[in-house]
Amino acid sequence: EEHEWEDISDLCDLAVRGMNLGEMLESPEFRLFEAMSAIEIMDPKMDSGFDSAGDMSLERAEQEGIIKKSLSHSELITIWDELFMYYLLWLDGHTIVQTCWCCLYLQNIEEFVRPIPVFGAFIDAFLIVCRSAKDAIISANVFDDEDFMPSLFGVDLEA
Repeated sequence: EEHEWEDISDLCDLAVRGMNLGEMLESPEFRLFEAMSAIEIMDPKMDSGFDSAGDMSLERAEQEGIIKKSLSHSELITIWDELFMYYLLWLDGHTIVQTCWCCLYLQNIEEFVRPIPVFGAFIDAFLIVCRSAKDAIISANVFDDEDFMPSLFGVDLEA
């Protein structure tokens, strides 16, 4: 479905005339994080999704042998180490889909993780830690949108 763009320049100019230096408009649906992200959209240097032709899909990764249904202990440890790094990046304010969920194994847990029992146990614990961290941070209300991105963008931490 195509959406028509509406020029709101005149409305913005009118709003600016009524504001003092240093003031900023904010709404519950459009906060500082979204404003900063909106500025970067379609800029190839800033928009990570601008040129998605080279993105790795789960199917392509399997065909190219990047992900496997059988992993050595060394490979498992490497994956877990990366997941811990991504977890810390998520807590540092990056989105969960650009950190923890960029691990291709999490895209199909039943097919690629559960057949390896120790991997399945690790991922179960990892998801519990992610849920607990998100719940604790949100219930404590100790974050700003620009510090911690509470939206999960449809990611299911109950998997």
